[in-house]
Amino acid sequence: KDGVKRSDYQLTIEPLLEQEADGAAPQLTASRLLQRRQIFSQKLVEHVKEHHKAFLASLRPPMVVPEDQLTRWHPRFNVDEVPDIEPAVLPQPPATEKLTTAQEVLARARSLMSPRMEKALSQLALRSAEPSSPGPPRPALPDTPPATPPAASPS
Repeated sequence: KDGVKRSDYQLTIEPLLEQEADGAAPQLTASRLLQRRQIFSQKLVEHVKEHHKAFLASLRPPMVVPEDQLTRWHPRFNVDEVPDIEPAVLPQPPATEKLTTAQEVLARARSLMSPRMEKALSQLALRSAEPSSPGPPRPALPDTPPATPPAASPS
């Protein structure tokens, strides 16, 4: 239907949205998208500022500029050389055990059973495996002729 096999693992990412003031379900509106974009841009600038601060500290003599007074980058600070943000590791698909043979399925089911259940099943298996004790033979049903339709009487 959507190009994804049912057995494939699919990671779904949803935004964390604050609840609306009127209690309505949160929606990702255009204003929220703009707000999220501004926050993202601010975080990127903060990342560059950290590297700029480290660059200024590495100069001889070291320079210290308060962050609120910083109006431009140092002329020798190359913004393009700021290292990329390290990507976070995505969650791995859950480890699922694939059972291919009936023997593996039975072994897995046996490991999930309680000891009492396992004991009861083994006793049942032993009882069913034993040949039934010779008891009185059951009478055979007499052979009955197949039902025949009544003959039509000549009239």
